[in-house]
Amino acid sequence: MGDRKQTLQLIQPIYPVTKAELKDLPDAANKDTASGISGLTIAFKAGSPELAQRGVLVLGDYLRDTAILMSYRDTLRTQYTDLLNKQKKLENSTFDTKYKLEQAEIKRTSMQAILHEYPDSAKTENRQLVSITEGGERYLSPVTQLVAIEAHIADMKQSLPRILRDQRINGLWLSYYEKMLALLDKSSSGEAFLKALPSVKDTLKLNLEDDVEMGVYNSIAIANLDAQSRYFDKVRFIANPMLPTQRSPGMPQSALIGLVLGFLLACAYVLIRHFSSKKMVIQSLNLVRAASQTHTG
Repeated sequence: MGDRKQTLQLIQPIYPVTKAELKDLPDAANKDTASGISGLTIAFKAGSPELAQRGVLVLGDYLRDTAILMSYRDTLRTQYTDLLNKQKKLENSTFDTKYKLEQAEIKRTSMQAILHEYPDSAKTENRQLVSITEGGERYLSPVTQLVAIEAHIADMKQSLPRILRDQRINGLWLSYYEKMLALLDKSSSGEAFLKALPSVKDTLKLNLEDDVEMGVYNSIAIANLDAQSRYFDKVRFIANPMLPTQRSPGMPQSALIGLVLGFLLACAYVLIRHFSSKKMVIQSLNLVRAASQTHTG
């Protein structure tokens, strides 16, 4: 509790909407009263403005670096979870497509055997019940069924390589994110982690002669450049602490000025009292002298 109070004395959040302003908003009771933090105010006490400015800079750099590290940690873990889920879906899609392809090939073989054994069934006037739907019945010849099976097999053979390719690409990204998370667990600085990102790409040892691996390599390089651009954009919007143009005197300086002014006022008061008393004495002597002269005359 004490650490929290000390932290709040140095760092205070800035909210875009205060609680007082939130009460004036219409339908505020139906909205979430918690508002996000739009900024931070940093205060640092020191013996001079220059030292206070340096303290604010150090504390601000630390907070910014920590915020960047936490942002990377949250983003990487979320994206890693998404990649895991996508990999599971791609694996299930691969298994499902392979199974359907095997079943279709079995059905094709059976239909070819039927046509071979019953050649007359290939005639268009001979039809076979395939399915029953509401409102009527649909009949297709064995040849037509075989053509439909062949088309279905062709579609699955075309989609299966695409699914396997996506699964391979996703697996490479998954390996990359695993390495980034391992580096992130060892990092204590967001800026240092950002600088180490290009080296993680090299540890994958991708074959640049392979089109799939070359594409992943280029995509990782673009992602690293985007991360650096976002970092520099955030740095530009951070205001540095400024020294006041008119500095207020410190406590020792104010006390010294007050002491000097008090001494001067005391001296003036003594001098005024001294001259006032001297003037009164002279006036009294003049009165006595005038009285004695009158008495003598």
